[in-house]
Amino acid sequence: MSTSSEGAPLLPHPAQRPLALCRKEEYYLFSAGQVFVFIAVISVLIWFLHYDTGLDWNNADCAGKPCVFNYHPPMMVLGFLAFGYQGIMSWRMLPDGLSHQTKKFIHLSVQVSGFVLAVVGIVAVFKFHNQHQPPIANLYSLHSWLGLVAMILWGLQVVGAVVSFISGVVPVENRVSFVPIHKHMGVVLYLLALVVMLLGIQEKLGFYQGDKAYAKLTPISQLGNIMGLSIVAIFSVCTTLMIPRMQQEAATDS
Repeated sequence: MSTSSEGAPLLPHPAQRPLALCRKEEYYLFSAGQVFVFIAVISVLIWFLHYDTGLDWNNADCAGKPCVFNYHPPMMVLGFLAFGYQGIMSWRMLPDGLSHQTKKFIHLSVQVSGFVLAVVGIVAVFKFHNQHQPPIANLYSLHSWLGLVAMILWGLQVVGAVVSFISGVVPVENRVSFVPIHKHMGVVLYLLALVVMLLGIQEKLGFYQGDKAYAKLTPISQLGNIMGLSIVAIFSVCTTLMIPRMQQEAATDS
């Protein structure tokens, strides 16, 4: 470190100071996020497999019977929240000894797997609405609108990554310029997905208001609230881990 004329050490310019956490702190936070992901996944499975009516892909009548809608929440939580978390964090948290190509393969495989699970969840809710008697309107809520936006952006993100980084048809200079866009879009998209899930939890819990079950803080209400708290915690972990590192990379590039 350079010193002033009086011999005192000079502090680096703010843009040059490290903004990201140290590696050990990153692993601690990442592990905490994994715990909250596990809690959310277990909660949604208990909710719809035990306390709700269970799963039946061919039945659109959820009145006391297993039905196709109940695929939607678990698939979205597994695809968006669980696989999405592993995918967005894998590039940052995989061991340094792995090659760039190996990290790329793991990152893409996890993201594509999560997208496929989410597609199953989307198909399930459309199937439920269309086959229900009488049919239920599609895409009527803010949850569904933002969810559709998130799915479209996720699909574009996957296609853009395959074309830019896997196919080899994009020139290297263009590929390099696309990297920061891909990173920022990935973070924004994941945070959007978490917001969509919070809206979905509140919407579904609201459907139980007919028998005042939600207001009684039943086990289903408690599970929904636990999921919501877990999602907020994951949101906090992601922003703490990803945004400072992206700011540091931007400061370095400038």
